[in-house]
Amino acid sequence: MATVSPKCSLSELIIRLFDVDGLKFGNFSMRTGEISPVYVDMRVMWSYPDIVKAVCENIWKLAEGLQYQHICGIPYQGIPMATYLSTSRDIPMLLKRQHVKSYGTGRLIEGHYRDTDVVLLIDDVLMTGGTFLKDVPQFRSEGLEVIDCVVFLDRDQGGADRVSGQLNVKVHSVVTLPQVFEILLKAERVTQSTVDTTLQYLKDNQFHGAVV
Repeated sequence: MATVSPKCSLSELIIRLFDVDGLKFGNFSMRTGEISPVYVDMRVMWSYPDIVKAVCENIWKLAEGLQYQHICGIPYQGIPMATYLSTSRDIPMLLKRQHVKSYGTGRLIEGHYRDTDVVLLIDDVLMTGGTFLKDVPQFRSEGLEVIDCVVFLDRDQGGADRVSGQLNVKVHSVVTLPQVFEILLKAERVTQSTVDTTLQYLKDNQFHGAVV
């Protein structure tokens, strides 16, 4: 199976992800309770360094034009992605714990920062926006400001609008699921029927309102 270079085209990267089962079609139970005909499993990329590099380089294309003093990956998928960007671009990184420990420093956010410093949040996939809706207030309670978040893939189910509307934070995405479908259809990896069914699912399952 051919690898991709860090500077490969987005189409090449999406096809590579699909070929290693990073994108699957079928019937999948989601955390929100519904059954989805498509599942994005970015966790498989850690077995393929070429994909990791290409994904992170695409995220950097969006991140490099934004204003911030630190980057932080959302646990857990976002952490190694932020680590790649931090070490390859010499950007200070912060580490957010899932839970505050009762021992040691007892800190939620690890690293050195000052009040009102801006942190850019990194994650792999956006669905409902619930993770950002939960985490951004925690960063702000620690004296940090969050203006932007960057994700690799947006499922295009209203998550970005929820985050923007409720937190005044802009979510930037490398690619959306409808764009992924176009790439895979052109590459003859999926059928038009599969694309039509999945697009209808996305249209019928939009998330608004309270945290999901």
